[in-house]
Amino acid sequence: MVVIIAVGYHLADLSASRTNEVHDQANRKTVAGLTLAKAYSQDLVSLVDKLESGAYPWSVGLERLAQIRAQIASSLSLLNQPPLDFTETQLLKDIQSRMASGDDFIARLQGILQKGDRPGLRLLSRRMYPCVDPIGFRVHLFLDYELGRARDLVEANRDSFQQSYGWMAVSALAGVLTLFFLVAVYLRDRVSRPLAQLVEGMRGVAQGNGELTHRLEVKGRDEIDQVAEGFNAFIGKLQTVSDMKQDLISVVSHQLKTPVGEINGYIENLLEGLAGQLSPRQKEYLEDMREIGRDNYRLITDLLNVSKLERGVVTVEPKPVPMRHLVELAVRDYDKIVQRKGLSLILEEGEEGLWVFADKDKTVETMRNILNNAVKCTDRGAITLRWGSEGDRGVVEIHDTGIGMTPEVMSRLFSKGRIFGQEAHRAGAGLGLFIGKKFMKLQKGDIRVTSEPGRGSCFALVLPKCRQERKGAA
Repeated sequence: MVVIIAVGYHLADLSASRTNEVHDQANRKTVAGLTLAKAYSQDLVSLVDKLESGAYPWSVGLERLAQIRAQIASSLSLLNQPPLDFTETQLLKDIQSRMASGDDFIARLQGILQKGDRPGLRLLSRRMYPCVDPIGFRVHLFLDYELGRARDLVEANRDSFQQSYGWMAVSALAGVLTLFFLVAVYLRDRVSRPLAQLVEGMRGVAQGNGELTHRLEVKGRDEIDQVAEGFNAFIGKLQTVSDMKQDLISVVSHQLKTPVGEINGYIENLLEGLAGQLSPRQKEYLEDMREIGRDNYRLITDLLNVSKLERGVVTVEPKPVPMRHLVELAVRDYDKIVQRKGLSLILEEGEEGLWVFADKDKTVETMRNILNNAVKCTDRGAITLRWGSEGDRGVVEIHDTGIGMTPEVMSRLFSKGRIFGQEAHRAGAGLGLFIGKKFMKLQKGDIRVTSEPGRGSCFALVLPKCRQERKGAA
């Protein structure tokens, strides 16, 4: 930037120097022209008048005449200094041609003074004006042209100066903007971006969505890098704790799954009368225990799924499957559950022949988790399922007429940070939606949700459509 300003200043200074040079040359030639005109039209005339009147002795007249001739020669030399254009040259030739008669007059005057010829002086004075006046007129023509030319040159150089100054100002502004941009880029790379990554990482950890294997890049030893090192160490500790927690959950869940499943089996046997007749009160207790057992079994299964997802060991096997078949598998055994709450389960006939690429078990598990939440959060009304296409995607929607959700709840709906939150008190621990979202993402699908407090919710499962229909059992 300093170089740009220096170059601009040099150009502006060069233009100003050119303008000053033209101005000085015009001044010198103007003074020379005025001196030349004055020598003929004033000094020479005054000398003759004083000699005729006797005011000057002849000796003084000779000295004064020599001075006038020297002024004429000096002024003419200055007028002939280059640069000269064609018009100047022609005007000077015209002056010099007129000066021939003036020089002849001066030579005669010098001879008369040397001889002391007073009658000759009187005769010569009568021829003086026709000899000297045309010279002064030609000199004034030359000066008028010279002044006009100087004015034009000054104007041109002034424009050049303004352009140079403008270029310097624009260049300086460009340099400042470039410097500002470079500083901004440096600050962004060295300060803003690392801080944004740090804040984003902390926010993700605080919300339970952070990737604990992610580390910030450390480039140097400044304060930002020290903060990044501290954050990396903190995340490392969290990852160690998280791994220990997942190990504990995996072991405990695995150890609990079998006995809880067996207890649920014994309860089913009792309810079916395999151990003898039960009283109505006993059946009521056992049915409540069966519901609790099923919820606990689902919770244990969900905890195992979360542990597997966290470890990245869950795989999916998408295959072509009819959307109707997925819906029918999901709603199986839900009639009694819905009827016990006084609700209706409605299957609206969807698009026939719609096939999607899906992992059947994981998709059905996701739909059943959504159905469980819908039943728990709906006290009256109906739960409705419909399916259809959206471009190259198949969509199944599950509507309920339950309590609905606020935007705040929906923003945390699929995160682990919601699992023990206050909004999970009706829908269980909240693991099902987190797991379902992960299952759908693994199948290149998604879960969308719309809801309004007091007016129910709608969950939409989106899956890639199978372009080539395949008939037969799924």
